[in-house]
Amino acid sequence: MFQLNQDQIDIMGIPNFSAAQEARLMRMVGFQIPTKAEAEQAYVIHWLLTIYAEHGDQWRVKAGEQIQAWIDQVRALDSAKQAVIESNPLPHTNGES
Repeated sequence: MFQLNQDQIDIMGIPNFSAAQEARLMRMVGFQIPTKAEAEQAYVIHWLLTIYAEHGDQWRVKAGEQIQAWIDQVRALDSAKQAVIESNPLPHTNGES
């Protein structure tokens, strides 16, 4: 019988409803993840296991850093979109009838 350590149990034990936020963020930065709970869970667990394989017991720190980088990326995209909208207002948004 093989043994799992606590980190592996924590990763593989992530319930599908807990993976939804990370999966949504991953979609926002370009991952093609189906909008089905089981798929979201599978993608997030795979991503975390990949980080665990690379960074060992520092996986939580590295995952947090990646999540923050994705959040920053989404915010930058949102800011860029807002700048385009503001520089090209539609007639009904700038006081014209």
